[in-house]
Amino acid sequence: MKHMKRTLCTLLSLALAACLFALPAAAADEPAWKAAYRDVINKNTDQRGAVCQLADFNLDGTPELIIGALPGTGLFSVIEHAFTFRDGAAAELSVGDKYLKLGSIDGPYSLYRNDSTGATRIEGIFVVRVDLGTSSQAAADYTLDGSVFNYKCTFVAGNEGGEKTYYIGDKAVSAAQYDSAYNSRNDGWTKLDFPVSSIRYSGKLTSAQIDELLNGYTAGPVLAQASTQSLSIDGEAVSGAAAAYNIGGSNYFKLRDLAMLLTNTGAKFEVGYDAAANQITLTTGQSYTPAGAELADGDTSSQLGSPLSSSVYIDGESVSLTGYNINGNNYFKLRDLGGALGFEVGWDEAARTVTVTTGE
Repeated sequence: MKHMKRTLCTLLSLALAACLFALPAAAADEPAWKAAYRDVINKNTDQRGAVCQLADFNLDGTPELIIGALPGTGLFSVIEHAFTFRDGAAAELSVGDKYLKLGSIDGPYSLYRNDSTGATRIEGIFVVRVDLGTSSQAAADYTLDGSVFNYKCTFVAGNEGGEKTYYIGDKAVSAAQYDSAYNSRNDGWTKLDFPVSSIRYSGKLTSAQIDELLNGYTAGPVLAQASTQSLSIDGEAVSGAAAAYNIGGSNYFKLRDLAMLLTNTGAKFEVGYDAAANQITLTTGQSYTPAGAELADGDTSSQLGSPLSSSVYIDGESVSLTGYNINGNNYFKLRDLGGALGFEVGWDEAARTVTVTTGE
């Protein structure tokens, strides 16, 4: 009997240890921005109730966190805190207007891209003061400039004591002028998907509500700016036109360009694609088979990238790599590829050159 009790105790101890060791592993899988925002939400929300929103206002691949109060009827909000994820931590932003409205609770923000110039802007629509005999519907453009989260109110249609008023910016206009400008404001612009995760609450946010907010966010478009940096591989400058973009401060290279450049090095790899499974397959140690469009001159203008929908396998094993599709081609963060494929990535500040070392 004593032997049986010792055995049971040992098994229970092992099971408990397994559970305890499993918890950090699960937490380690959570993106760093989620952990940072989880702490921020706990510190900056209170019993009054508010609205929290996640949206990527600077299009760098990581959402910003907006926390607002819900005065009056709760049909409009005032921003109290705004945060961005920078250098591995949540950085608080100053708000350009203390009375900045959030838009409705569901986050009706829209991303537009100019068909001619490629410029982007984020627009929000909100309703103000519907409970005091006055009401206004406004359209505003939202921006994140450095450490300032700001907005510019572009259109306001109001009803003050039964008298209708119309503004474009700060200028009062007639109803006809307002309607004409409002209805044509997006001519020449294409509306794109712009995911937002929102939660409205009263009382202190629970862990389950925070999880709902954080896990409800899906990645959206990112702004990819053509890289102006040089590239060297094993000390040799690359003269070919390797297509690369800077997204959120990191370099992203076209996968097939990189495979072509590394095919005669110790970090060579083959690229394949399984259309039925929507899988990108990389095989290390094999020379790359060109597809015919490698190292072509790239577009030097800024582009929008969409989150990669394909899974990636290296030597038959699933891997998690940060990647985007830009103009039909797959681009991956260079440091992610280096870690997965076994080459080192460095930066030569004096020469403004990205360095790749394969060990050859």
